Amino acid sequence: MLSETEVLAACTEELQDSTTVGELSEQRSKSMRYYLGEPYGDEVEQRSQLITREVLESVEWLTPSLMRIFMEGNAVSFDAEGPEDEEAAEQETDVVSHIFWNQNNGFYNTLSAIKDGLLSKTGWLKIWFDESETEEREEYSGLDEIATMALLTDDSVEREVVDHEIDEDGLVSITFIAKNKRGKVCIMPCAPEDIGVNSDAYSPLVDDCRFVYHQVRRSRSSLVEEGFDRELIDKIPSGNEAFDEERLARRNLEEDRDSSEDMLWITECYIKLDRDEDGIDELLKVVMGGAVSIGSGGGSGVVLSIDEYDRFPFVAWTPVLLTHKFTGMSIADLRLDVQYAKSTLLRNMFDNIYHMNNTERAVNDRVNIEDMLMTMPGGIKRVSGTQPVADSIMPLAKQPLSPQSFELLGVLDEMTKGRTGVGSDVASLDPSALANVNTGVAALSYDAARARVELIARMCAEFLLRPAFRLIHEL
Repeated sequence: MLSETEVLAACTEELQDSTTVGELSEQRSKSMRYYLGEPYGDEVEQRSQLITREVLESVEWLTPSLMRIFMEGNAVSFDAEGPEDEEAAEQETDVVSHIFWNQNNGFYNTLSAIKDGLLSKTGWLKIWFDESETEEREEYSGLDEIATMALLTDDSVEREVVDHEIDEDGLVSITFIAKNKRGKVCIMPCAPEDIGVNSDAYSPLVDDCRFVYHQVRRSRSSLVEEGFDRELIDKIPSGNEAFDEERLARRNLEEDRDSSEDMLWITECYIKLDRDEDGIDELLKVVMGGAVSIGSGGGSGVVLSIDEYDRFPFVAWTPVLLTHKFTGMSIADLRLDVQYAKSTLLRNMFDNIYHMNNTERAVNDRVNIEDMLMTMPGGIKRVSGTQPVADSIMPLAKQPLSPQSFELLGVLDEMTKGRTGVGSDVASLDPSALANVNTGVAALSYDAARARVELIARMCAEFLLRPAFRLIHEL
C-alpha cells in the first residue's frame, strides 16, 4: 500500500512535467495578448503603433458559426437499440439536454469552451456530481402531535431541533436546522491555464490521459463547508505565487496584485496509480492546498484528502488536431504571424503617409525655426533677407507608397482564408451540416473554406460535446 507521502510524490512529479509549463504557456499568453490588442513591445516613439486584430477577428468570426450549429435543434440524441428502447432513449435525450442547457447554463459553458479552444488551444469543461449538504432553518407553529411526529420521522431530510415550546392548547412551535442532501450534476468551464495533463499524453481524449490536474482559488470557508479538516486548512498559506504569466495575461493583472488572506490555491490531482499494489491502476483524487508550483522545481502542498474516483471529471477539445498529442493548435496560432506582419506593414505605410503629409525640410539660418516647427493651415514662415525663399528652404524627398504594398496586404488576407476559412464569402454553417457530412453530397457542395470550418465544428462535437453528454448520462 502506497503511503500518503508516496502518492504526493507521484503527483508532484507529474505536476513538474505538466503540459501547461514552458513553451505552451508562453504561446497561450502570446495569443491572449494578440487577441486583446496589446503592444508587441517593439513600438518606436513618434512612429505608428497601430495593431491589427486578426486573432480577435478569427475567433469572433468562427464563434457564432459554431454556436449556431449546437444551439439550433438538438445537440444530443440517444439512439434506441430496438423498438422497445425508443421511449427510454427519448427520455434520456430530454433529461441530459435539460441538465446541460437549463440546469447548468449550457450557453455560457459551451461558449466559454469554444472560445478557449479557438484562442488557447484547448477548451475544457468540468462535469461532476455534487452531493454537498445545505442547511436551512425551518420554523413551524401550531402543530399537533401527529404533525410534529411526521416531521421528526421524515427520513428524506435530517432535522435537528434547536428550539421548541408547547402552548396551553397543546400545540407545538418548533424550530429545526434541516440538512438537505440534493445531489445534482454540475458543469463549469475551466480556464486553460488552470488545468493540464501528463506531458506524454498521446490522445486528445481526456480518458486516455494518465494524470489531470485542476488548480483554482477557493475561500477557507467554502473548504470548511465541504468537510475538509479545519486544522489542515489553517496550515495552507495564502499568496500570489500561482499568478503566472498566463494568468496575468488573461486577467490583465499587475504582478504585485494584493492577496486575500481568505483565498487559497487548491490543486485537484487525478492520477492513475496502483496504490494498493495489486498490479492494476486506480484513479485517485488528491486534493492539495497551497500555491503548488507547476513546472520544474515545483514544491508540494498540504494534502487535504486522497480518495478513489470513478472517472476523470473533465472533457476537452482542440480545434486543430496534432496526431498522437493531447494539445493541438488554436485558430490564434494560425494567425499570430499574419497579425504581426500586417501590423508591421500597415505601420510602415502609415509612417510613409505621415511623412508625405508632413514633409521634412532643410533650412538655413535665414529661416525662423519656431515658424517651421509649427504646421497649420494658412501659417506664415518668416525668412530674413531678400533672396529667393527656395535658397533657404528645401523639401526632403520621400519615396511614395509602392503599389506592391497594397498587393502584399491582399496576400496576407489570402493566407488567412487558406488557413482558417475566415474572411471567405461563406457567412456561416447550416446547422444540418454535421448531420449531412457523412452522405458525401453536402461535403461536395461546400467550398474549401466551409469545409475547413465544418471540420472545426466536428472536432468540437466529437471531443467536447459527445463525451460531455455521455458523462452526464453516466452520472
